[in-house]
Amino acid sequence: MNTSPLRQQVIALAAVFQSARLVQQLARHGRADNQALETSLGSILVTGPMSPSEIYKPEQGSLRLGLQDIKERFNGEGTSEDMEMARYVMSLIALALKLRKHKPLLSALAEGIDTISEQAEFFKNESGPAVMHNNIIAKLADLYLHTISTMMPRIIVHGEPGYLNATAIADRIRATLLAGIRAAWLWRQLGGSRWHFVFRRRAILNETDRLLAGNS
Repeated sequence: MNTSPLRQQVIALAAVFQSARLVQQLARHGRADNQALETSLGSILVTGPMSPSEIYKPEQGSLRLGLQDIKERFNGEGTSEDMEMARYVMSLIALALKLRKHKPLLSALAEGIDTISEQAEFFKNESGPAVMHNNIIAKLADLYLHTISTMMPRIIVHGEPGYLNATAIADRIRATLLAGIRAAWLWRQLGGSRWHFVFRRRAILNETDRLLAGNS
């Protein structure tokens, strides 16, 4: 398995992009790629010292949505919706950097995630992954609302009012934003910086292509 620092950074960055795309899908269409959503939300409950490749398992195709978005954005492709998604990415990265200075919020997040992880155990025997259970998603959304959402500037999600005002979809959006913060935090821990978008663009694109091709 390729465990190079660059590969781990790209995997974490792809997870940020994927969360941003899922938020947009939910807000504009009321639904999202189910496998990608499960991967993103599931990552929140992984709290041990694991590498991005262990958390997200890109070889299973679980980050294809995010990897494809990196490729398109770094190649200068995309529509106005892609620009909106890219703004979500930059907001998540900026908030993850600010979060490092907010120890009370970090403690609240850690405690909340531990509690939700324990609660998720009760849903293990039901159909589908525990993290996709409506009760768990609602708890993740509530954690986001009382922690990350209190930081400025807040992430403003644009979409169809009917979807944004629907409790189940709003919960999924907030939980997915929390997953995006988790990925952006991990990317920062691995040395990721917005300067990488300028000075390491080609290296990131090459590694993205290798991951999309399934090379290890």
